[in-house]
Amino acid sequence: MFSLILRPSGGLAGLSLLTTAAGVACAEAVEGLTGLDVKLKWPNDVMLDGRKLAGILVESRAGADAVDVAVLGCGVNVDWAEDAMPDELAGRAVSLSARSSRVPTRPELLAAVLVSFEHHYPRIADRSGAEGLIRAAEARSVILGEVVAVRFPDGSSVRALARRLLPNGALELDCDGVARVVEAADIEQIR
Repeated sequence: MFSLILRPSGGLAGLSLLTTAAGVACAEAVEGLTGLDVKLKWPNDVMLDGRKLAGILVESRAGADAVDVAVLGCGVNVDWAEDAMPDELAGRAVSLSARSSRVPTRPELLAAVLVSFEHHYPRIADRSGAEGLIRAAEARSVILGEVVAVRFPDGSSVRALARRLLPNGALELDCDGVARVVEAADIEQIR
């Protein structure tokens, strides 16, 4: 749907909050335009009815302690018939047209997402603002308080309770009573 080139002032610690801000902005925009109950699945999925509606991706170039530039991409399934989805996405992805009689145009959706993101983006560099952003993401989370399967970039995995989001956007897990902080991983809900 769109990509933004950003120069975030929150340093490396605020980089993961870009994904959080974009997820909250996308969820708020879709909900405001359609009335649908939109959720978030850490770290980068926007969910509707337990299926992926949108995805967020952040790529960056960073120095020792600062982000030089970040590219934030957001893709939203706006008008995709369920019977046209590839088999590997059947039952896992959803589009707005499959769930709402009020499907916004792409320009309407883009404008709404950008207005919401413009509100949240400055919060990344401000500690008290970041806390509000984290609370907004937690309120929409589909995994907090749930046992999840976590697959790490190195290929290892663990089942744990998703406890909370930390001020930097990382996920805190409860692994049999031991807290573990996760900054990057694939999360699957265990049903």
